[in-house]
Amino acid sequence: MLIEDARRNGNHLRVTWHPDKRQFVLSTWRADVCTGSARLAVDDVAELTGLLVDGLAEAASIAPVVAAPPARP
Repeated sequence: MLIEDARRNGNHLRVTWHPDKRQFVLSTWRADVCTGSARLAVDDVAELTGLLVDGLAEAASIAPVVAAPPARP
């Protein structure tokens, strides 16, 4: 899975599953160059998943902020 950075700056997060090691690998990419990675044991992913689910629930309960158009002179 490849997820584009919210800043739309050419960075991406890549997530891969490695069943032979029971690990997920989260890596950051700039174009086609890996700039860093972290290996997560399958047991640690539940905590990360909980954080993501909690954040999604909170985001769903709050109306998005819409910026006002710039004032015309």
